[in-house]
Amino acid sequence: NTPGDDVFFQVSADGKTGYFSSYRKEGLGDKDVYKVSFLNSDSVITNLVLLKGIITDADSGSPISAQIEVIDLDTNLVVGKFKNDAKTGEYLISLPAGKNYGTVITADGYLFESQNYNLNDSAAYKEVKRDVKLQSVKKGSEIVLNNLFFDTGSTSLKETSVNELNRLLRLMQTYPNLKVEIAGHCDNVGGAAFNQELSEKRAKSVKDFLVKHAVQGDRLQANGYGYTKPIASNDTEEGRAKNRRIELIIMAE
Repeated sequence: NTPGDDVFFQVSADGKTGYFSSYRKEGLGDKDVYKVSFLNSDSVITNLVLLKGIITDADSGSPISAQIEVIDLDTNLVVGKFKNDAKTGEYLISLPAGKNYGTVITADGYLFESQNYNLNDSAAYKEVKRDVKLQSVKKGSEIVLNNLFFDTGSTSLKETSVNELNRLLRLMQTYPNLKVEIAGHCDNVGGAAFNQELSEKRAKSVKDFLVKHAVQGDRLQANGYGYTKPIASNDTEEGRAKNRRIELIIMAE
């Protein structure tokens, strides 16, 4: 602090740097922004994940004005709502450690995009850059329903899937002529027959939820593909987690 007008001190997300505005004789203008580096930065690092990226149209690459919701999956409550920069498509969100988060990005005329970030209390600070290319609602578009969860070897949807299921239901209600395939996929742990049956039953669980909520069954196809269509290597746990998924594919609009 100085005898001058030092205001608006802010600490960066990683806790290593501070910034403030100050008027000083040696400055370049009226008030200038000054940077502070902490001597013992390791002791002040905050536990959070900083998400950032650009949201664009998957076909044209043009920036899209979108809405971003952050959901506490343990309580199924929305804990934050944000908008990206409509001109650049850029977004920036901080997720404090200690919760299991779901994020969903939506825009009119597009399929939603969801991700899961399960952050324990000791999660260290890191920045995650994820550019999002939203798929328009048209035949052939497809998304992964990343916030649908099953216990290991189970075909019953967990309670933490509620928000994603309701989001899918709203999509089917918003576009009453939409016909979709619900595709179940597994990793390669276990036999082929086991995984084929598991993927079929998990896809059917999603279909059954929609039918129970008045979506006509002839608009829905539930298919299982076992481990025949991996999108990542099955040699790592991270890759196997990506391969265990439910996809939504538009067959007719």
